[in-house]
Amino acid sequence: MKWFALKTLGGIFLIFGLIYMTMVFTHRVSFLVYITWCMFLAFGGVGLFLYADRIKANQVKSGFIGIVSGLLLWSFIGEFLAALDWIVIADWRFSPVLLLSIFFFIFLFIRGYLPNYALFTSGHFLIIWLLHSIMVFEIHILGKSQYPSVHLSTFITAGIFLIIASFSAWRMFNARSKMACMVWTIATLLFGWSFLEFIWAWRILPGPYSL
Repeated sequence: MKWFALKTLGGIFLIFGLIYMTMVFTHRVSFLVYITWCMFLAFGGVGLFLYADRIKANQVKSGFIGIVSGLLLWSFIGEFLAALDWIVIADWRFSPVLLLSIFFFIFLFIRGYLPNYALFTSGHFLIIWLLHSIMVFEIHILGKSQYPSVHLSTFITAGIFLIIASFSAWRMFNARSKMACMVWTIATLLFGWSFLEFIWAWRILPGPYSL
């Protein structure tokens, strides 16, 4: 299971890194290239979701594809639309929508209405949305009246994220099933990355956006 955990973590991280860097570089090339690539990501997210439904009997494979689908959809909805300032769902004004979405997701999960791949897609999307909203609020709203990114809450939240990431990594390597391993892998990656986002926001280390 430890080898499966490493492969899953590495695979998701590689895909995440490729999506992030291609969005950065296409944005620097031209707006046309950028919007074309982001539209490709959006259609790719929908396409992978539909493909996961076709192979849902294979829970591990469809689950992994569902994870990637959620990431692609977030890249378009949460990053691209925000970059164009069309709709910024990480804004605190969307908090009621986010909370309702989380409660609805929990309800569907408890009732067993969603197949595993759909849980991975929607769950991955919602966790990214939640963590990103927290960071945006603390860094850009609470820290607005002082030196950027040094509001006390960011240190507390970063510490909590680090603890959760560490615990998730331990659970990931000690999971008893591949499905559980994939869940803890997502948690490890997202909370670990969010912790690094605070480090980069504090200007302690240069972030990948500086490349």
